Amino acid sequence: MFQLFLDPGVARATVTVQLGDATMNGVTLDYRQPASPFSLAAGACRIDGSLMLRVNEAPSVSTIYVDAVVTGPADGSTCSIAAPAAQSGAPPPPTAFRGDLVQWRTPERLVLMRDRHIVAGMIAVQVDVVPNAAEGQAVELSFFNGSQLLWSTVLSQTREATLLEDLVSGTSLIKAGARFTMTPPTAAATGNVRAVGLTIFTGGTSVDASGVLSSWPAPPPGPPPGPDNAAAPQGGS
Repeated sequence: MFQLFLDPGVARATVTVQLGDATMNGVTLDYRQPASPFSLAAGACRIDGSLMLRVNEAPSVSTIYVDAVVTGPADGSTCSIAAPAAQSGAPPPPTAFRGDLVQWRTPERLVLMRDRHIVAGMIAVQVDVVPNAAEGQAVELSFFNGSQLLWSTVLSQTREATLLEDLVSGTSLIKAGARFTMTPPTAAATGNVRAVGLTIFTGGTSVDASGVLSSWPAPPPGPPPGPDNAAAPQGGS
């Protein structure tokens, strides 16, 4: 059994795999790691496979795809951690299990990747990579002091941004004059958001936060071809 947690606005999901009374928590799928292998055993039962997050642009359907093989008794009678492992003799044939675990309509506003981290004191930068019809991808760049939004802008391959005024919040200050650029990813190089002249004063200390604020790979390849539309047991051989 699979339990799914989806973030409706961000291309991200967490999957829990259960087999009998055994549980595998926290298989995270996102833009940077859209696929993940998994393996779980419980007594004489075992499941091995991979999960894949397949995100398509709105208004298409996005999915979580599974490709797995289950071994063990068909009735699940020994799928327990306390049960003995499989005995000698011919084991039952494995069962292939592949297809979409869940489908959902991709929202109009979808964040492909969200990267948020502290750059100085309580000042955090958030980089949201979003689809862009003209250039493939764009970035929504924001600065926060805790939960307070201080400034936000949109970057693309052809659009830079400059901070024109000082940003003051409590004992923190981001100096005007910082310049921000976005380079899209290619098959040979990651994309990134870069800051030049980004100076932050916090608690009486000056921090030069210039450099790459975030980086990300090119979009993952499409799903493997196949006729499956829903996850269903497939007869093994």
